[in-house]
Amino acid sequence: MPRRPTRLKGTHRPWPAPLLLPAGAGAPPHPEARLLALTGDVHCTGPWTMPPRFAVKAFLTDLVLDLREVVIPPDATLDVDTVLAQVTIILPPGVLVTVLASDGAGDVSDRRPAADRGLGGRESTRLVLTAFVLFASIELVGG
Repeated sequence: MPRRPTRLKGTHRPWPAPLLLPAGAGAPPHPEARLLALTGDVHCTGPWTMPPRFAVKAFLTDLVLDLREVVIPPDATLDVDTVLAQVTIILPPGVLVTVLASDGAGDVSDRRPAADRGLGGRESTRLVLTAFVLFASIELVGG
């Protein structure tokens, strides 16, 4: 059964409870979760277990996805589509990110220090970031 996106307005919200499980609660009931951020500032933070695919759509917003306390499954995919928005993804140290992006006057950048990028260890968490960026930016930062 497809899940509807959650709409968030305001600032400093926890992850949308209907879509996600607390960290350590076992496998998510669905292989995918979705988040829709429209206008304003949205800051998602806190512990939870990410499903294998997490789809985010951001329009006219400043969105912060704080993944420092998130349990990221092996080879997870984070799909981010953004238009006229700025998305900041805060990652814990050691996460190896593969970026597959298409942009139209946009930018995807990894601003983490080299030591935090998970480049050398077999133990690294792997995350695939697929992105569509139109007049917007996505920044990966360390936390």
